[in-house]
Amino acid sequence: MVRKKNSRYLQALYSTIIFIIPSAFIGGYFIGTKLDEQFGTDPWITIAGVFVGGAGAFIELFRVLNRGEKSSRRNKLRSSRNEAPDLDEEKNHPGSLTNQSGKEE
Repeated sequence: MVRKKNSRYLQALYSTIIFIIPSAFIGGYFIGTKLDEQFGTDPWITIAGVFVGGAGAFIELFRVLNRGEKSSRRNKLRSSRNEAPDLDEEKNHPGSLTNQSGKEE
């Protein structure tokens, strides 16, 4: 159950990348265009806006990837803790073939 939830979370998390990168570039372009119209510096602020938007997009990309990696590591650790059998419990289980001394019953 943990893996299914984790994979859906990671899919949702990584799908945000599809929207983050283009929107940052487009936002930088439109803001730069408006500022160029105001100050009459066509096309310099637009170019700077695209670069700033791109930088913001890649910073957010690394944040998303880091968040996904941390979540993946955390869930692997949780699942390894849950899957590892306790050998002492197994020996003392009434239905097991060995008792505490290790001899078959």
